[in-house]
Amino acid sequence: MKIQEIIESKQQIYYRGTNNPKEDSLIKNKEIRPSLNHITQKREQGLSVSDVPSVGKYFKYLYKLTGKEIGLGADGEPLLDIDTVEFINWIPHK
Repeated sequence: MKIQEIIESKQQIYYRGTNNPKEDSLIKNKEIRPSLNHITQKREQGLSVSDVPSVGKYFKYLYKLTGKEIGLGADGEPLLDIDTVEFINWIPHK
């Protein structure tokens, strides 16, 4: 999906911080896995994201994405259905 199409469809835009510089490829190839709850070592129901870009300060990389929200993760963060996740673009660190 192109950025202009996302804007026009008014889909919710989320932010995801990661230390994996190839996570965009995992999303594009539909190989991304649900997020790991680091306390329990169990997988969440979906991909952990944030609705604010400040999450990026805890990671090496930050990007925008869209997808269908399916619930909340262990930390209260939105979880996206991994089958619906669409990468938009990387956000450069300042």
